[in-house]
Amino acid sequence: MFTYQGDKEMKLVNTNNPSLVSHDIYVKIEQPMPIYHSTEELYSNEEDYEIIRKADLYNRYKTIKIDKEQYYLPIDKPTFIATEETFIPLSITKEGFKIYQLDGLRLRLTDNCFIRLYGILENPGGYRAMVTSTGLWGIVQDIEVSAGVPPKITEQRLWNIKLSRELRNESRDRKLSLLKTTNVAQVMDYKFLSRLLNPLASDSFLDPMKAAYGTYSQHGLKIPKKDLLDIISSERVQKLILKELQIIMPDLAEAIKAKIQPVSVATMLQKIADDTIKKDNASVQDKLMAVQAILNAGYPEEAITLNPQLGGSQMMMPMAGAIPQNLIKYEQPKIMGGDEVDSKPIPKDFMDDGEYKDLKEQAGYMEGTTFDDDTEFKPLNFSK
Repeated sequence: MFTYQGDKEMKLVNTNNPSLVSHDIYVKIEQPMPIYHSTEELYSNEEDYEIIRKADLYNRYKTIKIDKEQYYLPIDKPTFIATEETFIPLSITKEGFKIYQLDGLRLRLTDNCFIRLYGILENPGGYRAMVTSTGLWGIVQDIEVSAGVPPKITEQRLWNIKLSRELRNESRDRKLSLLKTTNVAQVMDYKFLSRLLNPLASDSFLDPMKAAYGTYSQHGLKIPKKDLLDIISSERVQKLILKELQIIMPDLAEAIKAKIQPVSVATMLQKIADDTIKKDNASVQDKLMAVQAILNAGYPEEAITLNPQLGGSQMMMPMAGAIPQNLIKYEQPKIMGGDEVDSKPIPKDFMDDGEYKDLKEQAGYMEGTTFDDDTEFKPLNFSK
């Protein structure tokens, strides 16, 4: 068992050294910055300080409020992060490997190491990092910190080639998965269409693979040929291609009709309907819609409509070229500054003799008390 042989001299890092690349935030921090390689060193050089365990960093600083104008929260009280390292690290290579201090031919043991925490920095994108005496360490679930001095006192991804490669691969995998599975058109899809259908696009014109490679395999996103085929054959991209072709080739529909006979379309519709009906997990609505597609294509004049209930509302497949009348709803307009228009049926402009007689009786009408239109009205004289 190795025994720790400590001393009281801490390691100092000075970002004012022109040979050491550092983040701009260190202009606000007093230099030099301490790094302690044992608890004894910390006790011997600091007073009135706080120690934070590495496991507590994420919950403590991930959601802490930061001034959105400054994007930086300084920590004024001397605060030190316990890195929980067993051996004393001297430096870290640009590949992310630690160089340890030796006792003869053996690694030098320690009970703990401590780095000073100066503040929390937040990028506009939401990424947060701890500003420490050994650089910027990201606030993530599995936080990594070290008392070793990296080649640059900046974000870890800017000097750690291994981490940068891993992050780039993760980003590539996420983008690739999105391009292969999403139904939402992407900006890259429209660039692909431009390369494929634009005669000025040199050698990628009408060459799907070249157009795909020149579009999707960019900005460090190297996509294998098989994945490119999956992307351009996806339903999302195929719909975009057909939509664009309909614009630049108005006769495309007639050409398709000439190429694909009605019997082929009928066969395809029948297969879709059969497959849907046989599926155990298909809902009643799905099965009816599959049948309705055949009715729309083959029996438009009969206007056969299937109306399964969907949460109290009607679902229907419209006939080809027509709008189902029972789906049209008219809302009565409102008169500006007046009453709402009555939605009751409008009365008839005329009434028969029986209706007229009933209305007179209801109103208490007396015979001989009305005037014709041309009768001159004379006021009654009560002076007699």
